[in-house]
Amino acid sequence: FKLNRPEEADEYYQIAINTLKKKVEDNNYKLITVYLNYGNFCIHTGEKNKGLKYLNKALSIAENSFGFKHPRYSSILLSIGKFYFKEGDYRFSLDYYQKALIGIIEDFNETEILINPEPGCKSLYDIRFLSILKEKAVALWKLAAELNEGEEINYLKKSLETFEQSID
Repeated sequence: FKLNRPEEADEYYQIAINTLKKKVEDNNYKLITVYLNYGNFCIHTGEKNKGLKYLNKALSIAENSFGFKHPRYSSILLSIGKFYFKEGDYRFSLDYYQKALIGIIEDFNETEILINPEPGCKSLYDIRFLSILKEKAVALWKLAAELNEGEEINYLKKSLETFEQSID
């Protein structure tokens, strides 16, 4: 793909997917990475619906294979959140970032987007945790710009707090 030959890359992704599917069942965890990468590839090349379909396939397999408290599950949620962020749907992206946080933090289950895990919480994967916080902070900041003055300040404060937490 980086060689600027997306048609050829798509062909090789299809070969990889079909070859792997001949060797494993449709819901085998070994398909997660190829589905995640192919989904992101499709989105990058403008096939958004197809890309989202493959991201959701990867998500379903990850949930069935590992549960929703796992770094792989969290990484897929992060990718879906980034997709919605690029689409300008900041509120929906925040829902996915929040789910990604839930998936990476052992004792965190809060679905409210304005609530973050406590500083010093136990993360299953620290680098991903910081990445999710950064993405969430930016999405909160972008969403604040779309809100009225009364709501805007809460989201801006939470964005700043989330940025600060990601660098502490």
